[in-house]
Amino acid sequence: MQAITELLSQSGLANIGWDNLIMYLIAAALVYLAIRKEYEPLLLIPIGFGILLANFPLADMSSYDSGIIGMIYSGGIKTELLPPIIFLGVGALTDFRPLLGRPLTFLLGAAAQLGIFIAAIGAATLFGFSPKEAATIGIIGGADGPTSIFLAAQLAPHLLGPVALAAYSYMALVPMIQPPVMRLLTTRKERNIQMGEPIPVSHRAVIWFPICTAAITILAVPSSGPLIGMLMFGNLLRESGVTERLKKTAGGSLIDVVTIFLGISVGATMEASHFLNAQTLMVFGLGAVALRDALLGPYWNERSEEERDHFPRLHVLDNPDPHTFRRMMGRLDPAKTLFNVVSKSGSTAETMAQYLVARGRVEEAVGEGLAEEVVDHVTGEAAVVEPHRRQPAQRHLVALLHGSQVVEHGHPVEV
Repeated sequence: MQAITELLSQSGLANIGWDNLIMYLIAAALVYLAIRKEYEPLLLIPIGFGILLANFPLADMSSYDSGIIGMIYSGGIKTELLPPIIFLGVGALTDFRPLLGRPLTFLLGAAAQLGIFIAAIGAATLFGFSPKEAATIGIIGGADGPTSIFLAAQLAPHLLGPVALAAYSYMALVPMIQPPVMRLLTTRKERNIQMGEPIPVSHRAVIWFPICTAAITILAVPSSGPLIGMLMFGNLLRESGVTERLKKTAGGSLIDVVTIFLGISVGATMEASHFLNAQTLMVFGLGAVALRDALLGPYWNERSEEERDHFPRLHVLDNPDPHTFRRMMGRLDPAKTLFNVVSKSGSTAETMAQYLVARGRVEEAVGEGLAEEVVDHVTGEAAVVEPHRRQPAQRHLVALLHGSQVVEHGHPVEV
């Protein structure tokens, strides 16, 4: 009996406190939002599970312990290795042509800076944070997780957990933040303005852009070198046209592996003894200020037609994941849905597979005759409607339309 008592006293169950239970609830909330609401699942699931692991008593699984997660944290976060590699992958996935085609949109990047400075100055003057801590909190307003982690690891490692969680949480809330802010700051007439075609960008321009950006930025602000340098290097891999394997690795398997390590090790910094304090609450509050205090109203697609001012619901699939696609198709009524299928070549296997599935659902709902109503808008050239018989063109937008209305690309869509 004494042996059993000693065994139980040395188990994690006997050492769980109320603070661990609170952290379990936070971890459960993050995983729920990632799975149920699909809010940044690639980030919130590793972070949520890292929080869970870190708060199992005596398991040696927090980032501050000597276990496997502690090794990842020491080798990847403290050394500032993982965030720049994330930027390498982001650069390989980013197309800067729309930006180069409309250089005025560079000014939009300055929008976040006001919130950053307001939050940083407020943290230092009103709440007594040190200048380094205030700068770390302010960067949440950039709504960029790797940058927040990179800066926190340099300036305020003890705030890394709450700062990273705040940054990624607010990133996940962007679909909720944007609609009310846009409605607040613009009129309906302004929102209906049709954007013209961007200026065509030459291949030479997209090659020189990462080289010049890296040189100018790093020479002006040397401390930006790790992030900007890797971002622009990844973009050069993308645009060079001769490093396809490196581009796919940087934007695929490499960034996926690093995201796993980064997420779980950042989550594991949120051990109850380090996380549950007044500073954490202030970090979250000031992070919200940095993002303009815009958490208003329900998610756009959950609003009624009147609340959306008769604008349609919008579902965007930015990856070919079949599970996500199947879940989205299960929520839609094919007889009342407009599908836009975008493909540069018209021959990408994953895109065309999803096109065929969507078309099959439409045909089942409205009949093959109505499903044949297809509008094809091609930038610069004419093309045959059917994707598998399409003539070469630089960009294609194929829209499956059904019902009585066929609309040209660029005009308001009524559903």
